[in-house]
Amino acid sequence: MDLVVIASAIGLLGALTGGASVFLWMRRRQEALVAGRVQAVHKQYAAMVKDLRATNTRLMLDRERDRLSLPQQLAAAVSDQRALSGRLEAQLKFAYLELDRLRGHTSAWDSHEGGDQAFAPTQTFDDVERSL
Repeated sequence: MDLVVIASAIGLLGALTGGASVFLWMRRRQEALVAGRVQAVHKQYAAMVKDLRATNTRLMLDRERDRLSLPQQLAAAVSDQRALSGRLEAQLKFAYLELDRLRGHTSAWDSHEGGDQAFAPTQTFDDVERSL
């Protein structure tokens, strides 16, 4: 009977030793997997931060370029608006001259002494109705 107890003790000791070694092996394997995944996440995070910094730098340069070009853009827009206003004023003067010519009057621009008015001194609608 002593042999059965000794064999059982040896078997139990072997099972405990085997279980402990399997546990330690699994633990090392799990730690290696976690360490590899953590390292991969750190690399991914570093790459993402690098990309975000590059994007931020590019956007800051674009913003600075736009800020510096804004006065030129505004000057060009004002110049275009003034040119358009000048063309429209010339067309309006021509239209008033043509109206005065068709009515048989002298040019309102020739006799106008108003100075810097934008519109020609023409007849009012009431004056036109009376003359008809």
